[in-house]
Amino acid sequence: MSTELDTFPKQTPPDGNLFWRLTGSENVVMNNGAPWRRLSRVVRAAFERNLPIEQFELLARRLFVQMGEGGRLRWDDFTMRYTLDAIGTCALGHDFDAIGRPRVRL
Repeated sequence: MSTELDTFPKQTPPDGNLFWRLTGSENVVMNNGAPWRRLSRVVRAAFERNLPIEQFELLARRLFVQMGEGGRLRWDDFTMRYTLDAIGTCALGHDFDAIGRPRVRL
């Protein structure tokens, strides 16, 4: 089995595609070779740590309280709030309390 990163090159994103214009093509998903190695170290380091399962559970319980008895829910809003609180509490050491505060609409 080959471990050479250039064995399976990734395609260049199409010009003019809005997704690639917003996200850029210089990322761990789209790069090959040396740039991929450099970027993938950061990603691997994040996955090598123990996951704070208890914190994810606590945030999920907070989310369920906010969701209440159900009905019509904006799932994208709830997932964004959960993600922000998970990254804040687990990676940044700060509780944004995005789950507990309603989303401000502009």
